[in-house]
Amino acid sequence: DNEVYRAVGCVIGFRGPDGVEVIFQDKAIADAKYNRMMIEITGVDDLENDDSVTVNLYRGMDRLLTDATGLNIMSGGTQRVDYRWGRDLMRKMQGKIVDSTLITEPIPDMVMPWMNLGVPSVHIFRDMRLQLNLTPDGATGLVAGYADIDSWYYQLIRNDSTHHLSNRQISGISLYKALRRLADAYPDPETGENTAISTALDVKMTQVFITHSTAGDGMAGETGGR
Repeated sequence: DNEVYRAVGCVIGFRGPDGVEVIFQDKAIADAKYNRMMIEITGVDDLENDDSVTVNLYRGMDRLLTDATGLNIMSGGTQRVDYRWGRDLMRKMQGKIVDSTLITEPIPDMVMPWMNLGVPSVHIFRDMRLQLNLTPDGATGLVAGYADIDSWYYQLIRNDSTHHLSNRQISGISLYKALRRLADAYPDPETGENTAISTALDVKMTQVFITHSTAGDGMAGETGGR
């Protein structure tokens, strides 16, 4: 299910490839180090088929490696793990690789840092899981789960002023009502009203070398990741 898409699918600002929300958000993911999320797959015996792998989620600290145009992200860059401010964002999940597709078990929650137009916020995904087609240079696929409605809406109105919302034909109040109406998970124990809504994100990831280091331990190491 993807009830978020039902709420935003007919809003011009959210529709790709020309919707301004799509353009600005995609640009923010590439440009803002605050948004730098990485996955590291360990215990891999075979990138095509493996019954059991471990997936770690981190936030990176560095800019992405691009080609001369600055528009295309290249593989082979290096990212340091944010152990100071990003420790609360770290997650570990189990999965498997089937025909070069990574499929993970759901985890209770994932907190995704999200900054657009220079304003920091977060997304919270309940029961988050990954389905990614893997190659030596990157991965493409889906991040799916249930978005916490209040944090989803808060990041939108925090990142976008009334001017930007209006420019994209987005009515914040109407959208919030639609999210509440279509919510399909995590009912409030007192009111019974659902507080989360099913969603899926298209993702395109590029291979990087992940550098692990923690302050004061004098240790550092590199592994391949995405």
